[in-house]
Amino acid sequence: MSWITIFCSMIAASCLTVAVVHLFVWLRARDARTNLLLSNCAFSAAVVVGFDVALMHSRTPREFADTLRWLHIPLAWALISVVLFARDYLKAGRDWLMWLIIAVRVFALALNFAIPLNLNFREITAIQTTSILGEPISIPVGRTNPWMLVGNAGILLFLVYLTDASITAWRRGRRVQALLMGAILGPSIFAALIRGMEFVVGASDYKSPYFISLVPLGFLVVVCVGLSSDLLRATALARELRESHEQMIVAQAELDRVSRLTAMGEFAAALAHELLQPLTAILLNAKTALKTLPEATPGADEIRASLRGVVEAGERAAEVTRRNRELFR
Repeated sequence: MSWITIFCSMIAASCLTVAVVHLFVWLRARDARTNLLLSNCAFSAAVVVGFDVALMHSRTPREFADTLRWLHIPLAWALISVVLFARDYLKAGRDWLMWLIIAVRVFALALNFAIPLNLNFREITAIQTTSILGEPISIPVGRTNPWMLVGNAGILLFLVYLTDASITAWRRGRRVQALLMGAILGPSIFAALIRGMEFVVGASDYKSPYFISLVPLGFLVVVCVGLSSDLLRATALARELRESHEQMIVAQAELDRVSRLTAMGEFAAALAHELLQPLTAILLNAKTALKTLPEATPGADEIRASLRGVVEAGERAAEVTRRNRELFR
């Protein structure tokens, strides 16, 4: 296995890892549509890289043509997925242009299977082999198909859409997202577009793999950088939520304590009020009895002593009730 195969395998494995991670995020939160779109983009990018490797190791013209024909399925899937992801990630973009890109890509896919060979070649007469980084790479020789301009038109429209959406997102304050999509993914798409146009104008003898994985690589960079920043933000948010939850628990405990004390104070005030009224009545009655008791009444001294005891006990009970009411207050 040479460096190119190792490099492509690393890209595909990284894309699949990102796809699985964001798929699990979406499965746990079904309203996280961006994560689902991101997973779909990463998976389609991994499939495109796999087809790239198959193209580079094709041994016959027919094998190369068939592989290239079927490559247009994951290519269309990848382009549509990236368009939808860009729309959702940037929160910007013209809807009519987005649907035009999808329509052009679907038309190119249908045309690819309608014409005899594929969208890119009218005829492949031979397969040349060249060595890149010590690995033999297959290069097609034949007549290019001008219908390839339809596929390139879809890529060009997406480049226009991405530029417009990135500028809009930048103006709306989403500058990190605009830089990730416009400044990183945009150049890789532009490079892939230039490579495709070289074949249309007859530069197919350029000794390089037909579909080097520029777009999946650019997309992978966008995903990795965006994912890292999202994870950092998620970690900070999780820490803030944890601290807020702890503070909420402390505040709730304090609120419960204050509520209990308030209820106790209200109960004590009501109880003191209810006790002071009968105590006051007892004291008044006892004092009135002391004043109105005739001197000639048999056992008057004992009655006065008992009434004075009632007054003293009532005054002590009233004083204790008042002190407790102030304490609870």
